[in-house]
Amino acid sequence: MGPTNPRFQSRVLGEFPTQANDAVFQLDWIEKAALPYDDETFLADLSRNAHRLCIQVGLDIAGPGDDETAICARIGGYVLAQNAWSKADPLDEVRAFLGAVRRRLPGVPIIIMADVVGVGYHFARAVARDGFDVREFVAGHAPLDPVLFANAKAEAYWRTREHMRDGFVHGILDEDCQAQLSDVRYRELPNGKIEIEHKDEARARGSRSPDRAEALVMAFHKIVLRQQTLYYGGAPARN
Repeated sequence: MGPTNPRFQSRVLGEFPTQANDAVFQLDWIEKAALPYDDETFLADLSRNAHRLCIQVGLDIAGPGDDETAICARIGGYVLAQNAWSKADPLDEVRAFLGAVRRRLPGVPIIIMADVVGVGYHFARAVARDGFDVREFVAGHAPLDPVLFANAKAEAYWRTREHMRDGFVHGILDEDCQAQLSDVRYRELPNGKIEIEHKDEARARGSRSPDRAEALVMAFHKIVLRQQTLYYGGAPARN
């Protein structure tokens, strides 16, 4: 959490938080999305939409170093759980997280969107071997809408931005995730396409990698048929 981060300004410096004009997520959207939801509303919503719901999990995988492996599970607009680990290989922790999510809503299909670049590929492969439906997310791949977005990452962030703007997202209780969301910036390229600030640029202004925010974004990323499912040892087991 760097000195430009609104949460740092309010919690550490005691200043009223400010935000850059090019922030992807506005503070008031984040504050609304951070409010806890009550179980009665949650269960009623699930009951009305049970026929078309699945649990979608975003998994941002980090190797050794300062970055975190982060995970976020949601169903509909409700965040079910979030967590992150700074250890080099938190596979057991991820398995425990997924097991807890499965027990909370038994019988509901689980789809995992995993960042498979670099070390993420083999980590995602291990998760898929446990019988989970794991889909590849590669930030630099082409977007579904190449007119508006520079890559898949920009499109995924913008989709989550629209959900949050419209009040669709509930229960982001992780304060570090909230802080990371408030610090992500974008730009419009000369060709009119939207691009999310590169991680090295964010680090240059004192911000850490937004691993928890990216797990949330992947949890809300649109799943389409062209996205590849990781198959290991046959078709994935049904969840």
